[in-house]
Formats: sequence, structure tokens, C-alpha cells
Amino acid sequence: MTRMPSRTAFATIALLLVHHAAFAGDAPSGAAIFAEKCAPCHQPDGTGAPGVAPPLVGTIKDYLKSGAGRQYLSQLLVTGMMGTITSQGVKYQGVMPPFGSLSDDVLSSVLHYVLTDFNQATPSDQTLIPSAKDIAHARLAGGTAASARQLRIKAKVAAHEK
Repeated sequence: MTRMPSRTAFATIALLLVHHAAFAGDAPSGAAIFAEKCAPCHQPDGTGAPGVAPPLVGTIKDYLKSGAGRQYLSQLLVTGMMGTITSQGVKYQGVMPPFGSLSDDVLSSVLHYVLTDFNQATPSDQTLIPSAKDIAHARLAGGTAASARQLRIKAKVAAHEK
């Protein structure tokens, strides 16, 4: 004779399913993730730290203008970047850590936050911000911190050719 689960067991399972469904959509905001993961180097207001971390304010919106630029932004978050770069005439030599452990949705929300709050992305610009699908593609394509720097160079060239 098999024993049937009690009503209490069914009620507990139902309550857990409802609780999970209620909180499944509560992903952290791009602003919250930026504050936790990015602001320690790039500063809470995105102005960066001279010689340590480049500014994000008003400096990355042009990357939306080309496929190479959007690819660079997607890979940058997944793999991080290393090597010398110049931003607004200041050289930076260092390593940006990878954030590939975060979900594609979360990384896309961080990009959306940085581009809208620090770079005044317009509604038409916002349609070009890499989506979770774009970030998933960058993740699958592989890449390294060093190749992210090469994508940056390619994106800069593409931006100047337009």
C-alpha cells in the first residue's frame, strides 16, 4: 500500500512554488549591480579614477554606433579587459575584472543603466544597447581580456569611419 502525501505537504509545496514565482522576477537593478561591482573603481557617479579606472560618463555612447562597438561592450563585461587604453587623453594601464559570473540579463541591465544615466542614451540609442541575447552571444563566442582590448581598438576605428 502506497502512502499519499498529506495535505500539509501539498500546501507546503504550493506555498514554495508561489514564493519562488513571486521572487523570480526580482533581479537586481543595473544601478544596484553597478554600485556593488563597478563603482568601487569607476566611482558611484561614473567619473572614474585617473590612471586607475576610466570615466564612463559621456565616453561610451559612441560604441553603440557600430556592430564592433556593441560587440566590444558585450565582451568587455563578460571577459573583462587588460592592457593600456586611453580615455579622454588619460592613459590607463590595468585590468578590469570579468563579470561573466553574472547573468546575461543582469549584464545587459548594467549597460542600460550606464548608457542611460551616464551617457544620456536617447530612446533610439537604447534600442542599440546590447541585450541579454547579445551578451549571451559574446559569452558563447569566447574571448579573453586581451581580445576585449583588441575589440575596443576595432570599435574606435569603426566609430571614426562613420
